[in-house]
Amino acid sequence: MLKMFRLKGFGVGFWRDLLRRVEGVSGCCGGDGDLCLVGSYARGDASPLSDVDFVVFSEGESKLKRTEMFCINDKMVALFSVRAADLIIAESLDFYSANNPFEARLICGEGKVLNKLRSGLRGKSIDLDATKRLICGTASARLLSSLSDVALDYGEGIRSMRVCLAKARLYAKLFKESVEPWSIIPYNYKPVDELERLVEHLYRSKNYSELSKRIGKLDLTDLMAKTFHKHVKTIDKAVKNIIDDAGFAGKHVKNYAGLYMLVEERVRSTMWEGLPPRWKIVEELNSKITHYHTFITCTEKTVEWIVSTGKGADIKPKEYGCTTF
Repeated sequence: MLKMFRLKGFGVGFWRDLLRRVEGVSGCCGGDGDLCLVGSYARGDASPLSDVDFVVFSEGESKLKRTEMFCINDKMVALFSVRAADLIIAESLDFYSANNPFEARLICGEGKVLNKLRSGLRGKSIDLDATKRLICGTASARLLSSLSDVALDYGEGIRSMRVCLAKARLYAKLFKESVEPWSIIPYNYKPVDELERLVEHLYRSKNYSELSKRIGKLDLTDLMAKTFHKHVKTIDKAVKNIIDDAGFAGKHVKNYAGLYMLVEERVRSTMWEGLPPRWKIVEELNSKITHYHTFITCTEKTVEWIVSTGKGADIKPKEYGCTTF
């Protein structure tokens, strides 16, 4: 039997409420399934701003058909279910489906399903095409989320930026360095360069007040120059455009928008080199771009910009720069 993991800093009330909710939505916690912690808390790289992710690995069908999101003691919790047999009989798996059982920490159950998964999946073929679609789709969604959060939630925005950088790092390992997937499972992202370490520092803030102060103290001058070179002024104007649309100013707003531009360009240049950079859109289109509503979007095989012009009710989106990946 696997030893059950106990997460520090979470009291008895948290676990009682969690198990009650798990039983209510999945009908599975005990002999016919293993409740496991996954994500940042399982890997040991969570911050006070992190959500908590759980999965029920089940033998049979679970009542839980989609990811459930709920709050316990002011902590956002995500819960989803995976039927073990579906993974074991599959000819190949995407990277994340293969990785989850190996980073998982047993919370409730005998550990039989989790052990069965680990022994049944090790060495199975990794579907790199499916993995690429998942990485790119998640990155584009998180970029859009972090852009929106300039006016909504800095904490969620910084989490999304960190996810984007982690996805870009994994993409580079799998598709540029051609690293053998099983050699990096369980996968644990570690910041390597200046931009990644900067976002990590923000992600490690103790609370929203500290995060806001850290964002306000950022000096992005050198990073912007290294990233955008002669196009820095074009990006600076885009940042100002975002601030105007956000409806409020301040150094922390400017710095957040500038940081977003750096993360966006890192992801674009790593995953979608055929997609024009934001500064090129400005130079090529002879219209006023609304940058707050201009973003990257992915389908299963293509990526493109949704470029918006105009203001308020007159905003007009158009597709731009569509390419395959």
